[in-house]
Parts: sequence; C-alpha cells; structure tokens
Amino acid sequence: MPPSLVAHLDSGSQAYRADDFESALRHYTEATELAPDVAAPWFGVYMAQQALGNIKDGVVALERARSVAPGATLIHTTDADTVR
Repeated sequence: MPPSLVAHLDSGSQAYRADDFESALRHYTEATELAPDVAAPWFGVYMAQQALGNIKDGVVALERARSVAPGATLIHTTDADTVR
C-alpha cells in the first residue's frame, strides 16, 4: 500500500480510538479517495459513520467494503462494533 494510504488509515484508527469520530471519518474518507478498491478504508468509514449515528451512510460504506473484498471473513459487524 502507498505510504499516504497507510498514513490515513493509521491516523483514522488513532482518531477512532480517541473517540474523535469526525477526524477518523475524514482520514478514512481520504483513504477511500486514494484507494477506492481497498476494503479497509471503507470499513473505517463504516465504523466512524456508525459511531456518529449516521447509520445509512455507514451501511453504504460497509456494502462498498464487501463489494471490493467479496468473501472477506473480517468484514462483519456486531453490536460491539459501535456500542460504547
């Protein structure tokens, strides 16, 4: 993966862990623009959108993640993904 993509994914994950979901969403969205065919940033968008209460937008991102990585066993959701 290009370094800029990795940087946005790492920054998004760090922001998410700090409960800064707006910042996480910005980083994950940037990552989707850099690599629209990579599932990880789409899953990050899903997680951030869910945490922000944007359920429909989150589901759209989750479906995109699943479409670019069909059959991926790590792209699954549980209530624990967003429950704080």
